[in-house]
Amino acid sequence: MKPIGYVMSAINGKTEDRRAFTMLLSLYGARLTDCDPELYFSDPQKYLQGQIAVFDAFTPDIIFSPFALAFETKRFGTTLIFPGKYPPNIKKPSSLSVSEIIKTFPASPSEDPAIKYMVSCVKLLKNHFGDDVPICSPIVSCTDLPAMVLGIEAWIDLLISDPDTASAFLEFTTAHFKAYSDMLFEAGSSFLVVPSGFTNPQLMYPGLIENVCLKALEESFSKLKGPAVLHHGGTRFDFLFEKPFSLPNMAGVLIDSKDSFSKARSSVPTGTLLIGNFQGPMLNARDPDFIINSIQKILENRKDDPHFIFCTSGADVPWDTPYENLKIVSDFFTKAHR
Repeated sequence: MKPIGYVMSAINGKTEDRRAFTMLLSLYGARLTDCDPELYFSDPQKYLQGQIAVFDAFTPDIIFSPFALAFETKRFGTTLIFPGKYPPNIKKPSSLSVSEIIKTFPASPSEDPAIKYMVSCVKLLKNHFGDDVPICSPIVSCTDLPAMVLGIEAWIDLLISDPDTASAFLEFTTAHFKAYSDMLFEAGSSFLVVPSGFTNPQLMYPGLIENVCLKALEESFSKLKGPAVLHHGGTRFDFLFEKPFSLPNMAGVLIDSKDSFSKARSSVPTGTLLIGNFQGPMLNARDPDFIINSIQKILENRKDDPHFIFCTSGADVPWDTPYENLKIVSDFFTKAHR
């Protein structure tokens, strides 16, 4: 069966000879092709070569377009860096005010060079893999983008001290989200993954989550032209799962390694995909026995849940992760373990 078959079986709740699986190996393609990350995350052809190498080595059921969320902030005046063997990151927030950003930039990022790079990567991946392998494209949530552009403290302060300006910025980032998501789907993305850390009370006051963040997420997801997966964004989703939770066009939730599968399943609508829970950023420090035991534990936990896809949780699998560690994961699934 082709990768799309395993993913569709998970979506439809059908049992196959093995579970659908993937790993976040956006960065790792640069290692496999011995490409400097700064070049890799600027040249779509280099990115394509890296993801072809990822698929040839590990045959995941889902391929990712660039997990380079910082690129979305660049046109708003943030300063980016390439910290060694890592994806681009934000070194300094924008010095522009919210009113300057709204007046200066169109909501659509269609002419932005960094966005063009990411859309071009999707087109190349789609042309290469066709309909056989689903392509997942990361995109920043409308509630996280303001914090990335302004800085976390500045954004929270704005929400508290000037809710009208904060509301105007959320309208702007929601329009950006719609325009960019349209571009990704048109380029060939099968679905989007939307990191949203500002649904966690460790980052945001619960009242603001309920009254501002979740409402903005609901509005932005309602505008999507295809399915999306809500990603934990490096924080736990347990707060969301305290009561029934769903968003328009939400095909699944990708949970943190510390989140509870059973709690998530009892909260989201029937048929919603549960994805993740194997900590990807620590794969460079795990031994084979730990990896195998962790996979077995997760699969045992989800043995009666057909709407499940095994995936690494968290950020990109690190550059220095031993190749053999990833082969352990790949071989476990491709040798028909269920």
